[in-house]
Amino acid sequence: LLIRKIGADEKLTRAMIEFTEAKADDEKSWHIEHDLFLFSKNLLDENGRIHLEQLKDISLDDFFEIRDKLYAGNKKFEDAVSSIAKKGFSLITKAGIDHSAFYQGKNGISKYFEKITNKDFEKIKPNSYVQTTIGDDKWHSGKATDEEKSNIDAIKFPLTGLFLEIQSIIEKDYANYVLFSLIYKNIYSLAVLNEIEKFLEQLKAENSILHISEFNKIISKIVLSQPVPFIYERLGTRFKNFLIDEFQDTSVLQWQNLLPLVDNALAENNFNLVVGDSKQAIYRWRGGDVEQFSQLPELTGSDKNELVKQREE
Repeated sequence: LLIRKIGADEKLTRAMIEFTEAKADDEKSWHIEHDLFLFSKNLLDENGRIHLEQLKDISLDDFFEIRDKLYAGNKKFEDAVSSIAKKGFSLITKAGIDHSAFYQGKNGISKYFEKITNKDFEKIKPNSYVQTTIGDDKWHSGKATDEEKSNIDAIKFPLTGLFLEIQSIIEKDYANYVLFSLIYKNIYSLAVLNEIEKFLEQLKAENSILHISEFNKIISKIVLSQPVPFIYERLGTRFKNFLIDEFQDTSVLQWQNLLPLVDNALAENNFNLVVGDSKQAIYRWRGGDVEQFSQLPELTGSDKNELVKQREE
């Protein structure tokens, strides 16, 4: 349904084209059907739905705006550090100093300035050799001539100042730069996934159906809002003991949906048992959360929901 609308819906077409171009830029296949199928599974994943709920009100226009802001933020960072590095590399080239004259040659500080000048940010954080040059004042290589040493000494103080300027920007903004880069890389996938979600909701509404993965979420809304959920009134009086096997593969929603029954049984001094082996956790991909097992009797989300906190106690 989504692919059929390409060409008819201008905004969707733009998103799909840019999604395809982004794949090509990453040297991946430009065929998109397989990718759409794979990441669409997140729509039916328990953990995935929690995050997708926060995206459902974001339009394609919003995604384009977010993309532009991410790009602008990262470009500002890149321009700032490369501009400073360019000043440093210009000092080196004007002095006619080859990389080999500096401490550790092409692994040293002159190459560092050159790479950032060319916006090669793969190793924007200085290596140990560059840090040694600045920290221990080791600027010359063993084979540097006296003239080269003299030329390096003439510019090492302004180079140090420029280096520290770059490090100041990195310390302040690099974490956001990495985060923005990761979001930007996946922004088209999120935008397209959001559109698939709309088609899925339409399909469910037209056919009056729900996917089985949604039931835990529906039950959870009731369980997390009522001290004694009415849906368990008969079950709670009929069953007194509960055994939960393979507990390491239980999801957060599954466990919290069972808690009212377990809580009621324990309140009547009945025996309950959870069994599992954390080393055999194999269903994390389906929402299984082995950490729940190791943190018992503490419960995930008890700091955010008073009912969960009460059941924890």
